[in-house]
Amino acid sequence: MRSLSVRIPVLAMGVLAISLFVAALTVYELLLVAGRNDLDTVLRREVSRFRHNMERITWDLLGREDGLTGLRTFRRAVIEYMALHPSNESYLVVVRIDGDVLSSPGGPQELVRLRDRQGLPTTAPGEIETLETPLGQIRSLSSRVTFQEEPVATFQVAGSMEPIRTHSLTELGRMAEAGLISLALGGALLTLVLRRAL
Repeated sequence: MRSLSVRIPVLAMGVLAISLFVAALTVYELLLVAGRNDLDTVLRREVSRFRHNMERITWDLLGREDGLTGLRTFRRAVIEYMALHPSNESYLVVVRIDGDVLSSPGGPQELVRLRDRQGLPTTAPGEIETLETPLGQIRSLSSRVTFQEEPVATFQVAGSMEPIRTHSLTELGRMAEAGLISLALGGALLTLVLRRAL
């Protein structure tokens, strides 16, 4: 009887521990996917905002300043856009024009360091890609930019996956703590009930 009252709680706790482990890993993966999807939404929204605002800023510049034509107008419009819409803690904006790289102020520190050290890796226009960098994974979306029906630049917006991974690991740690407490309390209660029943 005594061995049975020990083996059953140990077996039950083992099954519960495995279930909690699988649940915690599932929640971790779901948090990563949700964070990545949120970041992708931000990147797409920034590309859309850039397209919408650049047309307005460019035509406004052409109407205001004589002598500004072509690429000079577009370059001035990009600088004005970046002054009005700086990067934030979620993403960094880079525009490549005729070999020059213009970048908005602000942005995630890891991306700013990456840009300053070796440059932000480029991606194919149109699709969001995950890039491996020395400072961790980033998500990047590029878009070709046309001016007066000619391709003149590449707009790129990138966000780091590291804050998402850190947040997910923090939540995983909290779940692990709660799981261990539940496991200890459940095991003690099960042992007590079985001993009385047997």
